Amino acid sequence: MASLGDLASFFREMQYQLGAGMGVVQALGVLETHPPLSLKRIIPQIKEEVSKGNTLSSTLKRFPDAFPPLIINLLMAGEAGGKLADACANVANLIERDMEYRRRLSTWTLYPKILIVVALFVILVFPSLLSGVLFGEKGALSLAIRYILVGGLLVALYFTIIKLIIPPRVSHLILDALKSNLPLVSGLTKKFAMARFLTILSHLYMAGISVPEALRLAGESSGSWDIKRKVETIEPEVRKGERLSAALGRTRLLPPWVVSMLMAGEEGGRLPEALEFSAQRLEQEAGASAQRWIVSSSIGFYLLVALWIARYIIGFYASYYEVLMKP
Repeated sequence: MASLGDLASFFREMQYQLGAGMGVVQALGVLETHPPLSLKRIIPQIKEEVSKGNTLSSTLKRFPDAFPPLIINLLMAGEAGGKLADACANVANLIERDMEYRRRLSTWTLYPKILIVVALFVILVFPSLLSGVLFGEKGALSLAIRYILVGGLLVALYFTIIKLIIPPRVSHLILDALKSNLPLVSGLTKKFAMARFLTILSHLYMAGISVPEALRLAGESSGSWDIKRKVETIEPEVRKGERLSAALGRTRLLPPWVVSMLMAGEEGGRLPEALEFSAQRLEQEAGASAQRWIVSSSIGFYLLVALWIARYIIGFYASYYEVLMKP
């Protein structure tokens, strides 16, 4: 499985080489000298197949674990129009945008994740640790150590199973499904998924891919099972001629203002611009929601920790004075 960073580097390099006037085989030859790590083994195979007269899209189709259908379709559209360099640029832009989505989501959820871990430490480990250190209770101290070891084991299992054993594409789907159903996080991830969906749809539409096919590919590549499922229900109607805005409006997938924006874009022949504008506005809304969430979760965490520590300090001094008052 190729990483997003390596795919972006591959297609960005292809864009530069093809734009400079090189042929596809020559461009692949240049990439072969300094290949992205996860594509190192297959670039020579791609070059060999293309040198036999096969198109780049049909060749990449033989490596589905590295190149998803979205990329193949964008390249096919570029080859059909004689604009393969532009298609490579389009693919690179789309991948880099997806990487930016993921980076922002990870950045905005990092601080609350840390707070959750610290809160679990304060609630589960801190009381036992305090009892073991201050009161010399060996059982409490051993319990605190046990909690720490179990936590470390769970982290190790996560990195072993998610990062090493499960294929990256499957692990991404699992993590996306979890994020989409967690309280507070779900609203943020849904907005980013909708923004990604609209961005991909815009790129596919501008590449000349038919609306029903673009809709299907965007749904599959959105990273959201809910979007994918709802898109599958309206795709047949769109193929029959129903307008995109009307079909998406029936799913209640997008906010009403997005549906109105798409409807206006269709009326004025500016659907790609409407899709891109809507995606950018959803990103801004997600960012504002993330900032509010960070502030509120921080305040809640500090209050929880303060109350928890106050409880044990009061309990400690109450026990201390109780011992002093005994005859």
